Amino acid sequence: MSGSASTSGTGGAAPAAAAGDATTVGRLARWAHGLQPEDIGTGNRERALLQQLSAAGALRALRDWAVLAPFPEDEPGMAAGRIGWLALGDRLLGSSGSAAAVTAGWAMAQPGVSLGRRLVATVAANAVSAREGLATGALEGAPGVGPRTEVAAAVVAGGLVRGLSARQLAHALALGLSTVPAVAPDLRWGPGVARVRAGALPVRLGLEAVELAAQGVTGPCALLDRVDGGPSGCHTPLLRAAFTALGETWLSETLGFALEPVAPGVDLPAQAVHEILRRHVKAADKRLRTDQVAGIEVRAAAPVVAQADRAGRPLGPLDPGQIPGSIPLSIALRVASHDSGPGALRPAALAPLAERVAAVAATVSVHHDPARTAALLAHQVEVLAPLWAGLSPRALRRLLRPLDPRGPAGVGGLVAALRHRPDRLLARVRRAEPGLSGLPVGAWRDRRDTEVLVHTTRGGHWPERRELPEGSPGWPWQDTVDRLCARHAGDDPDRAAGARALLAAEDRLAAPEFCAALLA
Repeated sequence: MSGSASTSGTGGAAPAAAAGDATTVGRLARWAHGLQPEDIGTGNRERALLQQLSAAGALRALRDWAVLAPFPEDEPGMAAGRIGWLALGDRLLGSSGSAAAVTAGWAMAQPGVSLGRRLVATVAANAVSAREGLATGALEGAPGVGPRTEVAAAVVAGGLVRGLSARQLAHALALGLSTVPAVAPDLRWGPGVARVRAGALPVRLGLEAVELAAQGVTGPCALLDRVDGGPSGCHTPLLRAAFTALGETWLSETLGFALEPVAPGVDLPAQAVHEILRRHVKAADKRLRTDQVAGIEVRAAAPVVAQADRAGRPLGPLDPGQIPGSIPLSIALRVASHDSGPGALRPAALAPLAERVAAVAATVSVHHDPARTAALLAHQVEVLAPLWAGLSPRALRRLLRPLDPRGPAGVGGLVAALRHRPDRLLARVRRAEPGLSGLPVGAWRDRRDTEVLVHTTRGGHWPERRELPEGSPGWPWQDTVDRLCARHAGDDPDRAAGARALLAAEDRLAAPEFCAALLA
C-alpha cells in the first residue's frame, strides 16, 4: 500500500433518470450510484481498505469492555457509537463521517455484493459526506454538522450496499438530512455511556432513511438548494462550491486515521506530552513521575482551545469515555500511565491512577495563541480558497462567526487573524475560481500548531511542538499502516501479520470472506 498512489478516475457514468434531477441531492445521488470500482483509482481503494481495518481494529479494542455490554455490536449504528465513544473514529477533512461510511456498509450487508462494490460505497460516502460538511460548516464548527456528515455517510454507504436505485438514494439522502438532530458537544464528550447511543444515532437515522426510501417514501430533495435554511434544524449550505468536481477531486485524500483514543483538538497536546515523556526516559533513564510535574502549559490555535472549553473539567469520578475529549485528562493520564493506547482507559487500569491523574490535570492550562490561529487560517485559505471564492463580506463574516471572540467557541481567532494579514489572504480568495476542480486537496493538512511545556518541580522545563496529528495527511504513511495493523492485532502478534496479508489479498477475496476475516 502507498499513501501517494494515484486517485484519478472517471467518476462513473450517471444513470439517465433520477429523482430531483436538478437538485443538489439528486446530483450527489446520481453520481454515487453510477460510481464503479474502476473509477475510484488505487489511492482511494487503499484508503477505503484501511478505513475498514481501522474501524474493525477499534471494535476489537473495545470488544470485552463490560461497560459496553448493553450495546450489541450487531445493532445498526452501535458499531459507530462504540468507535466514537473512545474517539477511535477516523476523520475526513476534520469531520466525523468516516466510521459511518464503513459501519453502515457492514450493517446493510447483502448477499452477492462484491468487496469492490463495498469499497466503492465507502469512497462515495466519503465524497458526499465531506462535501456536505464543507458546505454547511464542518470547518467552522457549526452545531449539528458532525451528525449531518455521519448521516450522509451512512445513507450513501448503506444505500449503495443495499442496492437502492439512484432515485431511491436521492430520497434517502433527503430524508436523512432533514431529520438530523443537533447533538450537544457536552453530550458527545461528557461522561456516561449514553454517548454511545448519541454516537449511534446518526447511523441509525441514515439506515432508517435508506429503508424508508426502499419502500417508496420520498423526501425533500431540494433541501440543499433552499436559501432560507430549510426544515427546522437544517443548515443552509453556505459554500455551495463544495458540491462540485464529483469524480475529479477526491476528498478521501484528506482522511486522518485515529491511531489513539483522543478527540480532534486533544490529539496534538496529548501526543506532544507523550513525546516529552519518551525524551525524559531517554535523558534521565527513568520515567517522569506525576509528583515531579509542577505544571503543564498548552499554547495552541483556536480549534484546540475551543475543544478545551467545550469539554471542560470533570466534576465527578473519572469516566473512561470522557477522557479522550479532555485535554487536561488525556495529558494527565499519559503522565500517570505512560500509555497512549485504549488499555490505559480500562476501568481496572484507570482506578489506581485516578488521584494522580486528577492532580496532574489540575496543573494543565490551555492558552490561545493568535499567531498560531493566523497560521492555521493562512493554510486553510491557501488550500480551500476555491470554496470561499465569490463570498460577500457579510457571508465571510458569517462563516467566521463561530470562532469570533463573541461567538459560541468562546475564543478569539479567525477574525483577529484576518486583521493580521488580510491583503494576502483575501486576495487569494478573490483570485480563486469557484469550485473544487482547482482544489489542491493533496496539500490539505489538519494543521493545528500546538506547543506544550512541561514544568518540573526541580525548576526544569520540557518543550515539544507539534503541527500535525499522528495518522493525518502528511504523517508517514507506513507508520500509519503499521500502527493500525498493530491495533487490529491487539495482544496477538500473529494478527498484525494477518492484517497485512488481508490488505494485500483483498482483491482475491469476496466481500463476505474479507469482512469475516476482518471482524473475527
